[in-house]
Amino acid sequence: MLDHLVGLIPRTVSDVVTHNRDQVSLALASPVDAQRLTTPVGAGCVDEAAVLHDWRLLAFRYAADGSVDVALLGELGSTRQTFLTSPVVALDPDRVHARTLSAVYRLGRRGEGEPSERQMIGLLRALHAHGVGEALGVMPVVT
Repeated sequence: MLDHLVGLIPRTVSDVVTHNRDQVSLALASPVDAQRLTTPVGAGCVDEAAVLHDWRLLAFRYAADGSVDVALLGELGSTRQTFLTSPVVALDPDRVHARTLSAVYRLGRRGEGEPSERQMIGLLRALHAHGVGEALGVMPVVT
């Protein structure tokens, strides 16, 4: 019934941004991006709701100053709801924990390659929820 819509969903993270690509790009983070963030993370108290499964690192690159923000995209806790974190500030060397600007996450199984269609739709929703979707030309998603 909705098969015709499947072709409209971006197939890669780098296809998500369609406007202002000369200013902002989005892609799977490189090993160099991850290495820059690698440092021990004091996990403190991480509850089960703060576990990210099937996670990936995404890199937001800004042309104006050459900066890069790396965020985690994954499935959160037992709900497995797709979730995009705030920028990562520390990534455990063993990839067990990650600290973002707002929380510490325990990292479950790492995802491989591009996000699933379900996660891609969650990413589109998250970018609109964060208020940047329209400016970046991100496909709107209605539930």
